[in-house]
Amino acid sequence: MSDVVIVSVHAHESGYNADGVPDVESPDDFLRAVTRAAVDAGADIVVCHGPHLLRGLELYRGRPLFLGLGNVIGQNERVARLPMDSYAAYRCVPDVTPHRLYKERGENDRKGFPADQRFWDSVVPVCLYEGDMLRGIDIHPVSLGLGRPAHRRGTPMLAQGAWARRILEAFAALSRPFGTEMTVADGAIRLPLMPAAVGMEG
Repeated sequence: MSDVVIVSVHAHESGYNADGVPDVESPDDFLRAVTRAAVDAGADIVVCHGPHLLRGLELYRGRPLFLGLGNVIGQNERVARLPMDSYAAYRCVPDVTPHRLYKERGENDRKGFPADQRFWDSVVPVCLYEGDMLRGIDIHPVSLGLGRPAHRRGTPMLAQGAWARRILEAFAALSRPFGTEMTVADGAIRLPLMPAAVGMEG
């Protein structure tokens, strides 16, 4: 009883790339099966998250399956407290601030999330409808500010110029194995869809 049904899936599991190597940017086979089953059951859009980085876009029966949209906001260090097991795992006393704990965990931003560009790149897709028909998807590049001070990074901002092109080209490359071809132009990806392929009735 909805105009548009959006299914949200949180899953961390990774699959294998084309060379048969475990790859965090590749979704596990079960995730592809689940997302397709959701469309078969009536979903119009499926959005996956969990691995904290981008994965590709698959179009199945004319419906978008976003297999990983990365982080929209990443501000772990700015929360007031962490769960007690976090302090135990990193052998920190409970009065250490989350910022200090993460600095220890990441060796002053030299490893893990703070050092890997992929965790700070994202995209925001805008699905364009005319009535009950999905006519296209505009994909905008977003950066969370890798390299900025801890109190400023993690807030999404529209990427510009070469920065935007790098993010969008990476997303296009991640989508290609799923048969989704897209072109970067003017700081965005505009993916038109054929009306006959995307009617919500089936």
